[in-house]
Amino acid sequence: MFNKILLTTTLIVGSLTLVGCWSQPTTWETQKVVEKEVVQVEAPTPWSITDIVVATEWVSILKDIVVSLELTDMLSSSWPYTVFAPTNEAFTNLLAELDMTYDELTADKDILKTIVQYHVLEGKVLAEDVLAMEEGDTVETVGGYSFVISNKNDVMVNDSKVISTDIIASNWIVHLIDKVLVPAPVANILDPEAKKTIAARAMDSGNYPTLIAAVQAAWLVDMLSEEWPYTVFAPIEEAFATLLKELNISAEDLLADTDLLKKILAYHVLPGTYSAEDVMALESATEFKTAEWSSLTIDPNNGTPKINDSMLIDVDMFTSNGVIHEIDTVLMPSS
Repeated sequence: MFNKILLTTTLIVGSLTLVGCWSQPTTWETQKVVEKEVVQVEAPTPWSITDIVVATEWVSILKDIVVSLELTDMLSSSWPYTVFAPTNEAFTNLLAELDMTYDELTADKDILKTIVQYHVLEGKVLAEDVLAMEEGDTVETVGGYSFVISNKNDVMVNDSKVISTDIIASNWIVHLIDKVLVPAPVANILDPEAKKTIAARAMDSGNYPTLIAAVQAAWLVDMLSEEWPYTVFAPIEEAFATLLKELNISAEDLLADTDLLKKILAYHVLPGTYSAEDVMALESATEFKTAEWSSLTIDPNNGTPKINDSMLIDVDMFTSNGVIHEIDTVLMPSS
């Protein structure tokens, strides 16, 4: 549990051990072991968040990234920050998941900065503040993206476990986590699947057999493979089963009518790339012109967005030429 970890967690820094504290000390309380005896020593000045990150071997990869992005001044400033610091193992696991090298991950400084900022909150957030949050509360980071706090059993930030808490700095506090936090749009960009085209990603997933058969029958594979960016709303299999029942036709009948197929499929395609964040940023229900030339309505719907009457199931499957969002209903143009 989060509150039990507080009393036992320490950070080894060279010959010193930094102790997580509940209140801001005037100097860092430290310990060092001398012939199996613990003695108290004092660092000469309070340590900033940058000082802690730079001096701590467990987060040396984060340190290298912070230095390379020239964020040391920000994390040394007098402005209070709360940092959720991933361990080296967390970064190693991320590279394995993405099938990337460290150099590949750090090559794009904009993406890297977005990832780092996703671990930083403005203000002071102690362990007790996290424990007081409601299950599923979201917290906005300095980069503008939000993550979800869960404290039902272990304390989680998105799907990362908090493993050490309340390491107090002069400017304010560090918590250790066991997984690198990556905002969804960036995660999808880094995903190896995102290098594929819309057509290739949908076909390779195996999740949309009827949709893919329809795209192939309507000769739309080339369109969804070209460089022009598109947003595709992909109906799940159950959606096509429902449509066939409503139309009282078989899948073979639907696939045979290529003119109808083209109109239906093109109605699921928007020119341009619209992420889930773009959808949620809409102030109200908004019409968008589709590739079929008629319009559909996207409604943010107080956090449960709808495309016409269809609900979004899965979002932000980014590709080299746009993005796929999964929906629960086949969209039908008025014509």
